[in-house]
Amino acid sequence: MKDKSLAQCINAGDELISPRALHRRESKGSMPKALGAEVVEFYLNGWPEKHFVDDSILSVTDDRRIIHSDADNERTATGLPLTDRFDLSDFGVIISEEDTSKIYDFSYFFNRWRKQRDTVMLLVEVTIALEDKVRKAIERAGAKVK
Repeated sequence: MKDKSLAQCINAGDELISPRALHRRESKGSMPKALGAEVVEFYLNGWPEKHFVDDSILSVTDDRRIIHSDADNERTATGLPLTDRFDLSDFGVIISEEDTSKIYDFSYFFNRWRKQRDTVMLLVEVTIALEDKVRKAIERAGAKVK
């Protein structure tokens, strides 16, 4: 892909994004996705040591919120719903602090972390009438309901 000027990297709205991020968006098709709550858990408890993130459209805060990297965005105050599924490519790339030429897709480390876990996060939608029964059934099975 030929590099584009920042002015040419205007997304559908008025958001400016880098050429690399724009290329990811144009070419991603069916990129891996994950629940927001799971991405937050990875950021806070599974992040690879001596690595940092770069070129992200979305980021995670210490108080468990997913926000747009643009600090002026109105949605920054509340964050995006952790029940939403997000394209992992929107969280940028992960770079080694020891050798900055080692650049990994966010999904590389995320998927390794996910495979090592012995738990999974689920999003379940039920009618209000069934909520209590479903919660009790999940708890009886030995799982946590948050």
